[in-house]
Amino acid sequence: MRKLAYSRISHNHSYKKSLDYVLKGPGHDGGERNLMVFGIGLKDESVESYYDQFESLMKRKTNAKNLNETRTAIVSFSTTELDPDDQISQYIAAQIAIDISRRGYDGFPCLVAIQNDNLGHKLHMHMIYANVHCETGKGFTDLQTRHNYLRCVTDEVCKKYITPDAGNKTHERRNQNYRGMLERNEKIKRQNETLPPEQQKPLKYIWREDVKERVLKAMQGIKSYKDFSDNLKRNGVRVEFCETRTEGQFFRYILEDTSGFNGNIPNINLHVRSYRLGHEYNIGAVDAEIEKNNSGIIMPDAIEPTSSQSSRQETQESVMPPAQIRDETGSTSLSTSSPIYHGDEDVESPRPRRHSHKTRGKVGTPVQEKSAQVTSSSPKRNLPRREQHDEIIRMVNILNEDAENLQKESSEDIILFEARPKKRNPRRS
Repeated sequence: MRKLAYSRISHNHSYKKSLDYVLKGPGHDGGERNLMVFGIGLKDESVESYYDQFESLMKRKTNAKNLNETRTAIVSFSTTELDPDDQISQYIAAQIAIDISRRGYDGFPCLVAIQNDNLGHKLHMHMIYANVHCETGKGFTDLQTRHNYLRCVTDEVCKKYITPDAGNKTHERRNQNYRGMLERNEKIKRQNETLPPEQQKPLKYIWREDVKERVLKAMQGIKSYKDFSDNLKRNGVRVEFCETRTEGQFFRYILEDTSGFNGNIPNINLHVRSYRLGHEYNIGAVDAEIEKNNSGIIMPDAIEPTSSQSSRQETQESVMPPAQIRDETGSTSLSTSSPIYHGDEDVESPRPRRHSHKTRGKVGTPVQEKSAQVTSSSPKRNLPRREQHDEIIRMVNILNEDAENLQKESSEDIILFEARPKKRNPRRS
């Protein structure tokens, strides 16, 4: 299920910087900064300026450790959800901001600025909350500072006003520093349009944008994952296949060609996950390109199918990228030398954990005889954990059935398990 609207929440130590960001300066696109500005729990600016009101609120703080003066929530809408150029959509966004404040952050004064000046020309709003409750003087609770809380509140409110975007494409995730670099490059581009070539300024090198260009170039004409990996390697990028519980399967792109930094290589990890770049760079896009170039059949020639896999491939029209055995870092490289685990091959399983002396028991004579008979069917160490567990359960059921039969034939009770007596500590006696 797609989440309604994009949202995030951040903090700031200075309310002046938060207010300056939304109230002063031109828009990012060079146009008007704000479409609408109003306060929730604040007086109109014609009566008292927002700066003075926030300053008086900071004096009500009851916790000296509350160093964050403001909390800023940003909610953005796609063009199919709210039209950035429609005045009615702007009023709908204003009503959504009011309901979010009442539902999730009641009692915290808020300044709302509705804008459409970002690079994507999307209608969005900045909600700057004074981190001081108007009655108690306390700041946000730990729950209220979390993005999941804001997202749930936003989703519940937006359901009443807008229809969610039906698209299932993931968009690029950008932090504030990354967005700032993109905006500066866009500004330089606009300035260079009116300048002769010899006076034009060079763009700032952004390594993630460089990786995106190299990945799209490596996708052209590929017929297998090996082609994709080899093309990226020739373009100075190494690719790894990864999988996590929350994000599922994805690629990790590592930039190895650092010539774009001109010797000033930053002390950072030059790798990025594919889902952070957007849907055009994820596994689905690579699958679509391979399928298009192979007439609907994906044949990963970098993978040599095993005996158990070859029978399964006869009935499959396409093969998704296999989940390879991960190393200690949680990632694997798309190479032919890496062993592949498809879920049903025999792999080495760890030894079962030993029980403590309190739960370990002695096996009686009848059970020992039966154990000698079923030794050949004992669980194999090289089975997957699930099959090993099923095998152990099967053996236990066999032993219990035989013990019940022997107990019916004998008048004496057969002790299957006998708890060991607890050893007393001589120091305590």
